[in-house]
Amino acid sequence: TRHCSACRRRWRISSPRRMARRCSSNSTRTGCWCRTAAVAASEQATKVTLDNARRAERIKGCYAFGMTKVHSIAIIETRDKRDLQLVLSQAVATLSAEGVRVAGTLAEDSEIEGACSAGYLRDIVTGRRFSIQLGTAPVGTKCHLDAFGIESACDLLLPELATADLVVLSKFGKLEAMEQGLWRAFSIAARAGTPLLTTVSSRHSDAWQAWAPAVTRLEASVPAIEAWWRALDRPILDREHPSFAASRDP
Repeated sequence: TRHCSACRRRWRISSPRRMARRCSSNSTRTGCWCRTAAVAASEQATKVTLDNARRAERIKGCYAFGMTKVHSIAIIETRDKRDLQLVLSQAVATLSAEGVRVAGTLAEDSEIEGACSAGYLRDIVTGRRFSIQLGTAPVGTKCHLDAFGIESACDLLLPELATADLVVLSKFGKLEAMEQGLWRAFSIAARAGTPLLTTVSSRHSDAWQAWAPAVTRLEASVPAIEAWWRALDRPILDREHPSFAASRDP
């Protein structure tokens, strides 16, 4: 049994050299090992306390918007005529300014009078626009939606998902309900565990519920989206989501 020459703490170490390595008495360099370890433990305890306080503050922010549980997938349900794409665009701008790497698509207005959906999809990363409106609706329908344009936007988007912190997709619509359109982006983001934000209309809520029942439902506001984002325990997310099971399959 030997003593530290600086703090006099007793160590059960047979070799003085080994003890010197563990408990340096050279206070001008590293100080006493015992004292250094105590300071490190104190700093770690302080860090844990601060992390818990920040987490509590984030959770409190979620409760303010009626969120009782936070999932890595969040949706805004379309219930009125509000411009949800504008809300998504503003949220993307805010989070991007904070350094969040956002990938995905946003819908922009159609230039065709009476068209049933947006006219363009804009890629968030590159800014490239894809026309998703046909000049004339196919015979027997009033819908001008161009499925090929949506597929083209999805092709550009897929490689961007690998480096994204957050994926924002304009909406889960009738094509996605049939596993077309942006479906591949939805599936890949969910399987990878990347936080995903989108909009869902009441007409397709059953299809969405069948695919992803465990989600956080947000009100249509930028503060609600920010509260959800900050409450996520990144990189530890809700891995119980059924879509993650496929990503673990060989």
